[in-house]
Amino acid sequence: MPKGTHSTSWPNFPDSPFARVNCETSAGPIELKFVKEWSPIGYERAVSLFDKGYYDNTHFFRPVKNFLVQFGITYSTDPELKSLGESRILDDPQLSPPIMFDEGSVSFAGGGPNSRNSQLFIAYGPSGSLGTELWETPLGRVTSGMENIRNLYMEYGDMPPWGKGPKQHLIHVEGEAYIQRDFPLLDKFETCSVTRYMNEKEEQLALGKADFHDPIITDKFIGHEPEKLSGRLPKDEHVGVNEHKIHATKGGLGATSKSEEKGKRDMIAKKSIGVIKTPKMKHNLKGSKKLSNPAVLTTDTPASLSSVMAIFIFISLFVWFFGWGRGKSQEAKSV
Repeated sequence: MPKGTHSTSWPNFPDSPFARVNCETSAGPIELKFVKEWSPIGYERAVSLFDKGYYDNTHFFRPVKNFLVQFGITYSTDPELKSLGESRILDDPQLSPPIMFDEGSVSFAGGGPNSRNSQLFIAYGPSGSLGTELWETPLGRVTSGMENIRNLYMEYGDMPPWGKGPKQHLIHVEGEAYIQRDFPLLDKFETCSVTRYMNEKEEQLALGKADFHDPIITDKFIGHEPEKLSGRLPKDEHVGVNEHKIHATKGGLGATSKSEEKGKRDMIAKKSIGVIKTPKMKHNLKGSKKLSNPAVLTTDTPASLSSVMAIFIFISLFVWFFGWGRGKSQEAKSV
């Protein structure tokens, strides 16, 4: 396993896949970030369960002041989802050096080797008793809303015999009814959403925070709306870097300059009022051969009545003058 770079107690793996999990809770919103490189097997299990709604509406059933808060017993009646959460996964090898627990660290709870299933906990701070076993390997951390985690209701204390909190086996047997009846003040999850990224650069691209110094741009975006993508491209011989915006196109990303955008807006404006200045394009108006602008004449426009009358008068005068000229010529000969 490659070593992490420690700027704080959190190792930094900018090229590792990761997921952001945003949850609404009864205590307020929180965001968790899970990093695959920290704990690959645990990462896939936790992110998958969040994505499938396993933790929705479940309680923080073991909040212990200055230690940790534990959660992860579902109320779902879906047999496949429950089976997934109850199945055990293998332990992940720890990084070297190992990730130290700090406030906001997220890890699976376990009871022995390869015992991780669905239960997770969030640490309230460093602890010498956390991380001593292989199954207690951090796989993520709280990135937003830690103050809400601190404000979870804790007056019931730890589970028996260390406190008067809920008994886990009764949560499994009775479900939510047990908590609502005997521990109604416990806080709970409401709903969670998951966004996965291939690496940190992809997230920066998706959020429009990237400032590129190379022309290579990935088109593999996961969990984002392409129309929100924006950023900068390197300067080239056609347009300056400040004129670019990134837009989603079929099959990848394309750059559009300000002048091109203006041209698009002009075209949209012309189409909206039905005016086309180029006569060759007149047949594009939904099959009509007449221009929408009555002031524009084409070869398909019929001659007006005045034009017909002018031609008729011209021919009549020509015939009259021709007949008058012949009459004068005959008179001259007779003389």
